[in-house]
Amino acid sequence: MRGYQTVRPPRAKGSIRIVFETADALRNWLNSGVPLPSPLRLKTLGDRRGPRIEDSSFTQFVAQPAASLHGSGFFVYFQSYPPHRAEMTVYELTGAKLARSGFDVLRFFSDRGMRFGCAALDGENQARNLFKQAVRGFGGATSTIGRNCDQYVPGLYWLNYYSRAFAQQHNLNPSDLANATGGELIELTHGCVLRLYQSPGDWIDHEARMAGLLAVDRRFFSLLRIPPATNLGPREILLYLRHLGDQWP
Repeated sequence: MRGYQTVRPPRAKGSIRIVFETADALRNWLNSGVPLPSPLRLKTLGDRRGPRIEDSSFTQFVAQPAASLHGSGFFVYFQSYPPHRAEMTVYELTGAKLARSGFDVLRFFSDRGMRFGCAALDGENQARNLFKQAVRGFGGATSTIGRNCDQYVPGLYWLNYYSRAFAQQHNLNPSDLANATGGELIELTHGCVLRLYQSPGDWIDHEARMAGLLAVDRRFFSLLRIPPATNLGPREILLYLRHLGDQWP
């Protein structure tokens, strides 16, 4: 579970999520010296402690090569999960840096085995995947859910990358999706990027419409389809959040 601060420009932060087709695709990028497109290309080694690693099997090829990703104003989080896929998230990006680099990063990794990717400010990520629940006598609790892109499309964000295999798996026609959302479709070698609006900060002006589209399209996850719960105490909320996590990983 993770909570976020209210997004207030120009202090807004954002992230870029990159889901690889295989763990080997991430491993190959790490072993090649972790190149990144400008302006995220690093010039200093920074913190040598290495990234946070959820899966200990990644320590052999993540800890040392990725140490240089620290100390430059953003951080990277790695994760692996069945069936042998892997992902990385570049987070704590300033809104300005996200706007400058988001498309270039997605285009860069589209040639390196990415199957799904998205870039958005934290506020938009909250609106898509951060479940909030009042808790009796406790205030409230939050949980990030609906991010398993093997089972569904996690949402619609400022930038969305779909490989051809991903679009086929989820029966997505990117041209139809662009028409439905009013977004711009940018064709790449192995897939496409759907840009919903010109700037990541514009998400708030389109939120009601995007949430409405997601709510009626079963190919996508939507927080609006989560059944409401009432009168939950501290013990019940843990069970309820675990249930939601199982249902919408």
